[in-house]
Amino acid sequence: AQARQLDPGAFSDQIGRSARVSLTTHPAGVEVTLHRHLNRAGYRVLGEGRIVGRTPLTLSEMRPGPYILSLRLPQGHTLTASLGLAPGEERAFEWALPQRAVAGFEFVMGAGGAVGADGPMAARTGAAPLKRFETGGFFLSVNPVSVTEFADFLRDGFDAEPDLTRYAPMGASPSQYDRLPVVGISVDQVEAYLVWRSRRDGRRYRLPTAAEWEFAGRSAAGDPYPWGELADPRNCGHVGAGSEEESVPLLDHVRADQSVFGTAHHSGTVREWTEGGTAVCGGSWSKPFSEAHLCVRAAAPKTGSAPDLGF
Repeated sequence: AQARQLDPGAFSDQIGRSARVSLTTHPAGVEVTLHRHLNRAGYRVLGEGRIVGRTPLTLSEMRPGPYILSLRLPQGHTLTASLGLAPGEERAFEWALPQRAVAGFEFVMGAGGAVGADGPMAARTGAAPLKRFETGGFFLSVNPVSVTEFADFLRDGFDAEPDLTRYAPMGASPSQYDRLPVVGISVDQVEAYLVWRSRRDGRRYRLPTAAEWEFAGRSAAGDPYPWGELADPRNCGHVGAGSEEESVPLLDHVRADQSVFGTAHHSGTVREWTEGGTAVCGGSWSKPFSEAHLCVRAAAPKTGSAPDLGF
């Protein structure tokens, strides 16, 4: 209605067209709470939530834009989905939801968000071509793997007393290893760790694809940073943040560097390996803030590892 008041022409008719979403889940009977995902002075915030029913359900007359859906399962835990709806769009989703939460991980699902970039931004950041992204869901660890977690892998059949200074940020104290991301590892070492941990935990682990990693940070809102569009270097740990992160990237110093799904350290702390070992995503504490944009993708280092590269 507001668009028509400002511009009664065909363009306002297009942008004012409502969207429609049909949602089916397995299991059925999941309670859905709907929030607008609003931009407030450069930060994404959840609008007031309203319970819209239990699945299966259809949501009509939805304004275009990004939404957050909170899905409460009968088992008691809640999952988050992020949707970006275009004017007049009609979508039907069928999601198989995990029955149990996994400690240290968040479930990422949604559709309609932009990943990649185009134009000068793509040329500057090495981003993939701009496209919409959709996923039925995957688990992503809240934090990068710590030095302590990687040490457990090394000690189990590789080295009873590993030299962990090779895998810790330079200048770090051993007393901080459980609070620091492992760095300086090759993608082959990462894959070996994932095989070991899959065997230990009885579930399959893998690296996220670059698109999955990016969507987890940007959500369907498609913002350049996990917190929104405001380019504020104080929101993540990196050079110039004016804090302890300038010397060591602490995992428990999240700041605002956390996605709507609950995953952290996308724009700062450490760059991360992604599936296939050809693309490195994210910013790091040792890089300038200009590399904190979530579409930034770097080629794998020629040396096979880097002192600010983890997973």
